[in-house]
Amino acid sequence: MLFKILFYIFAAITIYSAVRVVSAKNTMTSVLHLILTFVMTSCLWMLLQAEFLALALIIIYCGAVMVFFLFAVMMLDIPEEALKSAGNKKYIAVGLIVAVVFVAEIIAITTGSESLLRNPEHFSAIVGEDPVSKFGSNPKDLGFLLYTEYLYSFEVVAMVLLVSMIAAISLTRRTGPLRRKAVDVSWQIRQNAEDRMRVVSMPASKMAEYVEPEEAPVLEESDAAAEGDAVKADAAPADDKKEEK
Repeated sequence: MLFKILFYIFAAITIYSAVRVVSAKNTMTSVLHLILTFVMTSCLWMLLQAEFLALALIIIYCGAVMVFFLFAVMMLDIPEEALKSAGNKKYIAVGLIVAVVFVAEIIAITTGSESLLRNPEHFSAIVGEDPVSKFGSNPKDLGFLLYTEYLYSFEVVAMVLLVSMIAAISLTRRTGPLRRKAVDVSWQIRQNAEDRMRVVSMPASKMAEYVEPEEAPVLEESDAAAEGDAVKADAAPADDKKEEK
């Protein structure tokens, strides 16, 4: 009974965190929910008595890969406006197709006539009463295979990881006077007032000549009288219109 309760709790949290990984708008939120997904998956492995897989999932993914993801997200510093404008609606159809195929495969495996869930005696007949003594433990067999039959593949994978780490460091390295943002403390200590201030001697330029403003033209008496008569003539029609109204 306790096994079922813990299994459903861990499975529900795993499903919720996995959905939040793909639905969260903030990349940091997605990374944190991905860590929670790995932790809950390792708890499920513990319930199934696969201790090596559970510990490997926590040590490798949560301890190394997810730390790398966090550093990558922090260095990229993607603005939220770009994430909102990108959207993920075009991937909904593909996700639904993959989900339907995955669910169909699970149903076919668990409900088939040869399913081990419907015929548990098949599993006991294949494995036996003591599977550990017959087949060995998971860490022992895995380590034996990695360092004997798959030794060269294991070394190639290690070299690929090393090269990718060096490439990431080289790409994010800040070199040169234009890209470097650090302050040279020793250079600041060696500076003094004479180095910071420079007196520049500039020759005096010629002053601009003062130009007096032009005086307004003076109208003679005859011109002023003619201009006044013109103003009165313009105002007379307006007065006649007012009287007609």
